[in-house]
Amino acid sequence: MRERSLDDPEFAAHQQLLAGLHDGLRVAQVLQAFEEIRRLFGSVPAGERIDWDAVQSQLALVLPVDYRHYCDRFPPGSVGALDVWHPASRYYSLQEAGDRLEYILASVDIDGDDWPDPDSLRLWGSISSTTIFCWDVSSSANPDEWPSVVFDTSLDIVRLGLTMTECLLGLVSGTLRNPIIPPEFESDDMLEMQLHHGGTYSINREAR
Repeated sequence: MRERSLDDPEFAAHQQLLAGLHDGLRVAQVLQAFEEIRRLFGSVPAGERIDWDAVQSQLALVLPVDYRHYCDRFPPGSVGALDVWHPASRYYSLQEAGDRLEYILASVDIDGDDWPDPDSLRLWGSISSTTIFCWDVSSSANPDEWPSVVFDTSLDIVRLGLTMTECLLGLVSGTLRNPIIPPEFESDDMLEMQLHHGGTYSINREAR
């Protein structure tokens, strides 16, 4: 059997095929949480399609596929007490999230091994401006593998290791609990989606 060099075109094509299969499996995995959220909040009217090329060009960032699916399906709003920063929102615009996060981090003194590089954090959700959910973009070149971290204004931080929609599903289902997440998530209010332009929609309890 002849040894294959890394420069062998056949070997390179095989590696590319494996990488493509891995990426495809990962996309299918991360979309499972989105599909469950879509099922639970099926009564919420559909949002408008987002011009993702324009949004990502403005941010100079390719966004995770589950986040893009979520924003295409649901209008700007909150899930329980958690506001999702959304490209179409007038109040919690993803395009302004970087400035908001910079303001929050500039007012605190970050010190500790638990913290990733603050420059690698990208805000996607918040609770009353005191509990902040971010992607850690330094963890992978693949946006679909960015884990979420959550921190509060006392600078406690937890690496959740979940995608954005996995976090939402965990909060809605009650399976995601840690000391940083406020007690608002213990109530049935978490089972509602409130749209920024008006309208409150309860979870499909029969689908839980």
